[in-house]
Amino acid sequence: MLSIAGGELKTPLPPRSGNDEITGMVDSLAVFRDTAVEVEEMSLRERQVVLDTIEYGVLILDVELKVRMHNRAFRDLWGLSEDGLSTRPPFPDLLQAIRGHAFHSVSDPEWPAYAERRLAEVQAGGAPPQEWLRPDGRVLQYQITTLPDGGRMLTYFDLTHLKEIETELRLAKDQAELRTRELAQSLDNLRAAQDRLVQTEKLASLGQLTAGIAHEIKNPLNFVNNFSAVSGDLVDELRETLDCAFIDAKLRADVAEITGMLKSNLEKIVHHGKRADSIVRNMLLHSREGSGEHRPISINAVVEESLNLAYHGARAEKKGFNVTLNKSLDPDAGEVDLYPQEMTRVLLNLISNGFYATTKRLSEANGAGYEPMLSASTRNLGDKVEIRIRDNGTGIPSEVKAKMFNPFFTTKPAGEGTGLGLSLSHDIIVKQHAGAIEVETEPGAFTEFRIVLPRGAASIAKIGGHA
Repeated sequence: MLSIAGGELKTPLPPRSGNDEITGMVDSLAVFRDTAVEVEEMSLRERQVVLDTIEYGVLILDVELKVRMHNRAFRDLWGLSEDGLSTRPPFPDLLQAIRGHAFHSVSDPEWPAYAERRLAEVQAGGAPPQEWLRPDGRVLQYQITTLPDGGRMLTYFDLTHLKEIETELRLAKDQAELRTRELAQSLDNLRAAQDRLVQTEKLASLGQLTAGIAHEIKNPLNFVNNFSAVSGDLVDELRETLDCAFIDAKLRADVAEITGMLKSNLEKIVHHGKRADSIVRNMLLHSREGSGEHRPISINAVVEESLNLAYHGARAEKKGFNVTLNKSLDPDAGEVDLYPQEMTRVLLNLISNGFYATTKRLSEANGAGYEPMLSASTRNLGDKVEIRIRDNGTGIPSEVKAKMFNPFFTTKPAGEGTGLGLSLSHDIIVKQHAGAIEVETEPGAFTEFRIVLPRGAASIAKIGGHA
């Protein structure tokens, strides 16, 4: 009877005796015991229902570190069955059962020492939250709390989704920063292009230029705006996830402050990204400016004048510059209806590029058996005329050749080229003169540009809507 009074409700009762008074006491005690057992079992079931509604894993051990209670989330995290835990195994046996599911990346020789450390942690109690990366990639945060009766409560939070969101947010932030840097670089290219336009008296129409600008700037702008919006959504999702997480108030406040700053920064990126997008759209509204008057002119005269201008300009700019010039001008090349100023600028650009390539190769060869050469030739093709500019410089790699006519693409060092020359030369030949421009090259050997113009180049282009 003393055992029952001490809480051991399932203690067997003494046998009934012939004494009516004692028999009555035994019967009353039996009723009391059975009622108390039912109350305790109902209380346990109610507590179990409450535990099973908790989304994080909970394991409660008694003072002897045997399993007292657990919830569904705990069993799911560790692949355990309710029947297997109903025997109330001690904590070391529970560790061994979990080990069988390969949730620990601990080798067989290391296991005994590892199990001892884990048992010592639980025995000590009061361990602060710790993160644990399982071999299956899930990230858990577990904590050990000492209960008033001397037992232990172990809680396990699955932080995998939260970590994935943090990773996505970090990647999105990195992408936004990368696109912002690309935008800044594109804007620098734009400023250089504008300077180049002033220096060359508007080499080509602003309409053609802005098409290249849009291609260069719109893509980084779209990435900046899109990734900023996505990052903002991720911040909101992170906040919602944290609201449901079991974390202390200080950590929650710190995270709220950081996410608030991130949200504010992303809103600023979106604002200025949209402003830059508006600037680009306004630039695209500008119409193309004219290129002067076109007239019939001797193509040989244009080539020879361009060759002389480029050569003497290079010698004046760079002391010691020298290159062998070869001219092969067809006397029957005749006249072509074109814009003389624009065609001269195209030829100056091609010849200057040739001088740059030969100078670079001479520098790389240290003058060892290399003689810089550039040739210019014309040829009568009947209703068309051909111009060739060839140098024996560094040549052009295939990956560069594929992009050489793109706006703002250049292989020259910063400050020596804007990437506009070949792009605008292409537009002048193709759109203003209805012609064609091709390039043949061999890296380390030569580069040759071939231009073909119809006799009525400018007039044909104007009829076709190019000018």
